[in-house]
Amino acid sequence: MKKIKTSIYFVFSERRYKIIGISSFIFFLILYLITLPSSYTGGRIGLISFKFLTVQMVIFAVVFALLLGILIPFIIFLFNRSRKGHSGAAAGGIFVSIITPFLCCSPLLPIVIGFIGGIIPILQGSFGLTIQAFVATHETEIYLGAVVLLLLSIYQNARSVVECPECKIKPQMGSL
Repeated sequence: MKKIKTSIYFVFSERRYKIIGISSFIFFLILYLITLPSSYTGGRIGLISFKFLTVQMVIFAVVFALLLGILIPFIIFLFNRSRKGHSGAAAGGIFVSIITPFLCCSPLLPIVIGFIGGIIPILQGSFGLTIQAFVATHETEIYLGAVVLLLLSIYQNARSVVECPECKIKPQMGSL
């Protein structure tokens, strides 16, 4: 936890990373508020989604957006420092942090499974519906898994920020 707190202080001490973090938060909040209710809208994503928002969906949208609002500046910070051997980890972090919640929280996963089912005759039938039913039934657990993955990505990137040789972290934690 101390590494995350130190990294947040260090990265967000620069104005541009604050702007990136706030912009990321707003963008992903709107994105998740529109995509999370897609299972209730028949897969349609748009303004119609706001009618079907629940308190749980709003909470998860805020949590996802907040975690991504922290993670994206970390990743950009590490890319800007162009640390050898760590840019791949940062790229992996951004992939996992953005794609994973989007896959579980949108109709994309059932569409991909249905597409695979249409291409490979062995997977045809009720397999796509089974996956869609599983996702709908275990939606909260999938969301919580996505939160855990985001937290893990934040921790990994925070550790890279703290260990960055070009980054001399000042021990001034009082103003955080």
